[in-house]
Amino acid sequence: MADTYAYKPRSKSYSETGHAVRNQLNRKEERQSLLRPRLEEDVLWDPAIREKLSSRSSGHYGAVPAHKSPFAKRSKTLLSAGDGMRANLAFENVCVYTIPKQRNRWLGSNQYSEAVGDGPTQLLRNVSGIVRAGEVMAVIGSSGAGKSTLMNVLTNRNLSDNLLINGSVKVNGVELRSGISKISGYVQQDDLFFPTLTVKEHLRFQAALKIGNLLSKEERETRITELLDLMGLRKCQNTRIGLPGVEKSISGGESKRLAFATELIVNPAILFCDEPTTGLDSFMAEQVVNVLKQLAQQGKTIICVIHQPSSVVFSMFTKLLLMAEGRVAYQGSLTGAIQYFSALGYACPESYNPAEYYIKTLAISAGDVSRCREQIRAICDAYDQSAEAAEVRQELDAVAGKEAEMRAVFAFDETSNYRVSMWMQLSWLLWRGMLDNLRNPDMFRVRTIQKIIIAFIYGMIYYHGAKFTQEGIQNINGALFLYMTENSFAVMLDLVTVFQRAMPLFRREYSAYMYRLPVYYMAQVLGWLPSFAIDASVFCVITYLMVGLARNWYKFLITFLMCIVTANVAAASGSLVSTMSPSVDVGLVVAPTITVVVMLFGGGVYLKLRTLPKFLAWLQWFSWFRYGNEILGIVHWQDVHNITCNGKPGTSCIKTGAEVMHDFEYDPDKLELDLSMVCVLFAGFHILACLFLFLRNRR
Repeated sequence: MADTYAYKPRSKSYSETGHAVRNQLNRKEERQSLLRPRLEEDVLWDPAIREKLSSRSSGHYGAVPAHKSPFAKRSKTLLSAGDGMRANLAFENVCVYTIPKQRNRWLGSNQYSEAVGDGPTQLLRNVSGIVRAGEVMAVIGSSGAGKSTLMNVLTNRNLSDNLLINGSVKVNGVELRSGISKISGYVQQDDLFFPTLTVKEHLRFQAALKIGNLLSKEERETRITELLDLMGLRKCQNTRIGLPGVEKSISGGESKRLAFATELIVNPAILFCDEPTTGLDSFMAEQVVNVLKQLAQQGKTIICVIHQPSSVVFSMFTKLLLMAEGRVAYQGSLTGAIQYFSALGYACPESYNPAEYYIKTLAISAGDVSRCREQIRAICDAYDQSAEAAEVRQELDAVAGKEAEMRAVFAFDETSNYRVSMWMQLSWLLWRGMLDNLRNPDMFRVRTIQKIIIAFIYGMIYYHGAKFTQEGIQNINGALFLYMTENSFAVMLDLVTVFQRAMPLFRREYSAYMYRLPVYYMAQVLGWLPSFAIDASVFCVITYLMVGLARNWYKFLITFLMCIVTANVAAASGSLVSTMSPSVDVGLVVAPTITVVVMLFGGGVYLKLRTLPKFLAWLQWFSWFRYGNEILGIVHWQDVHNITCNGKPGTSCIKTGAEVMHDFEYDPDKLELDLSMVCVLFAGFHILACLFLFLRNRR
């Protein structure tokens, strides 16, 4: 069995004899001397790109006069730190361990488990490799091979707190860590877009926040047009992106090409792709990979995790990295892989797709786990001793660091990670939200119709029942309390679902430094205000007239404003629940519970607040029902001096509004306090929600 797995080198033997070791060291020194000039050329700026973008008059994007350059050595405006740079990506001895953890139920965050016997699990083991500018590397392996983990380490994204990472990831010989995001783009597996925007509007939004004032509006439009042509999206530029399976949308291939255009807007030096052909037919997959080849020919470095490519698609890659059980099984050329596996005794049949054959050879069968793992271990061990692995190690040793030049690159981004001011971020987020509301009116229309129907039902129940009689007291107080309940429950539940649905896209854009978190949250709040204000206004006007409340402009305006304020305080509390909840399902359970609890402390309707047990009395201070109901009660009862008593002689009657306020515990002296507390709750809930959103999305 040992002979089966023994690897036979293609050329020279690398035995452990002293003579062979000396020969290997001599070859290593010779290769280093040959590689250094090549590497020094690779890290210089691409002269073709620099010449192409050297002046505004050339008609190409990104050129400005030399005196506006961020630093003297580069005369053009940089769209990113990696714009125009030829980058060689090298990773050496990357090891990743995961520590078991427990999940925090409220924040959705993770805590380390202290259970006895829990130990680290190794996900990656001494993974090394190098990808040069102009190369397209395919990372292939079966499920659980460590492909996604490696991609996360290389991009320095989507890394959880319980991962322990060793090894180095360098660009042009310099370890950048989180700075790699400034010179790279990451096309992730899931395409996340605003469905109501058109293709061109989406790119316009991306360009505005990622490029900002580096280019004028006209130059940004030129850049967008170039990308539309490059990605073959010109014919669908005015088509809404949509949601597949829900509404008419662009095709899967167009959606994937739009994802590429989104990352290429700033012309990054390195492009990471996570399964870009998944869900596409063979023709569309071939088109996508062909785009990658074109980008590589422009000097970009492409590394791509790909799942079961067709033979045609597989042949389009220039370099291959095979992974199994967190280890490297092979790295090198496509033709070299066939020779390598043939030498190990795993010759790929001529009529077989090489990619599928490699995956099958390195996969673990459910019924034969031990044998498969032993086979994988032998193949990976053979690779570690092979000429291919030695060649990779030689290239890694030959990579010379260019710290001075890389520092000049990142001098462009020293002041801030953001390209535009907070005001511009807010304006563009509001622009996108406005378009979404205008083009997606169904939810607003349904909610408004619902409010109208409920308002007429309440109006008919209390029709002209707001009279100053003994029976009318309960009718008036009941109607006023309904203003609080109706403008709280529905609004709070709406916010729990809306905020959670937007979370995936927000996380992706926020991690790309497109906008600040407080700015995004403020844009969300400002986007909700008109909708909730209109709903509350419609409900208030209809019920106020039908119930027959006092025909007094002051009382009507206070009632009108309190309906709007109540809706927005409930929205703030819904935002808080949404950001605290790990999922929509949890939020939908928590939100009604909180609303019922604060409703019970509404003040005089369900119970007398002075009878509350001391250990529960503090909850009343967080009830916007209490403050809102007291404000409405004071406004509508404080100037009522005569209430008709139709009872039998000797029956106790309430004769004035002051007595009503006393019975329901409404204190006119607390009117200003109530108004202040409503504002405090509105601001406090939003501040806490923004804080929890930050805690859940720390970079």
